[in-house]
Amino acid sequence: MKTFVITKEHLDSDNNYIGKEDLSNFQGNLESVENLGYIKFKELNISGYIWFKAGCGIEASEGIKAGCGIKADW
Repeated sequence: MKTFVITKEHLDSDNNYIGKEDLSNFQGNLESVENLGYIKFKELNISGYIWFKAGCGIEASEGIKAGCGIKADW
């Protein structure tokens, strides 16, 4: 299964996700590098797991879904 890792380059100055990968219907896993703060998404729908490392959090205005669970180290 594909794993997409969010880095600072995928975020704007307000920590909104602006990456090119469509995460509203992603067939794979989602991870982050450490210390990104709260990352804001319009919508997250991930078929695999979501794992955000220490110093990261998730905000979604239209919901969060994960097929295999959500884990946050912070």
